[in-house]
Amino acid sequence: MKPFYAHPGDAGFDITCCEKVTIYDFPTLVRTGLVFEIPRGWELQIRSRSGLTLRQGVVVAQGTGTVDADYRGELLLMMRVIPCEMTPEDHDIPHPVSFEAGSRLAQGVFAPIRQAIFTQVSHVSEDTTRGSGGFGSTGV
Repeated sequence: MKPFYAHPGDAGFDITCCEKVTIYDFPTLVRTGLVFEIPRGWELQIRSRSGLTLRQGVVVAQGTGTVDADYRGELLLMMRVIPCEMTPEDHDIPHPVSFEAGSRLAQGVFAPIRQAIFTQVSHVSEDTTRGSGGFGSTGV
């Protein structure tokens, strides 16, 4: 099924599966039947659909996926079910979820990319207000 934006001005477009699929609590590859020719200097980000995550615990398994401009194969979604509160009876128990062909499972966002130039140094400046403060250093 051709990707589509649900509303004018949406950043993300819906991506559907091309065949019936069951998604488990471990990474499951889902066929979309889509092949993209992404312009050089751009990437396609694959993201979870918030409503699907809220209602059924289905997410893009690796967080956000990236499709590089030189990839020409079929777009496969790596999906999984995460524990979530569905009802008091199945609280926090992952379960397989099945979808029919044409079901909206993920969203795609095109984004420009810039590649960095890496330089090896012996030290970095710490003259910032944060310095080397990491996890939790800015408060709760």
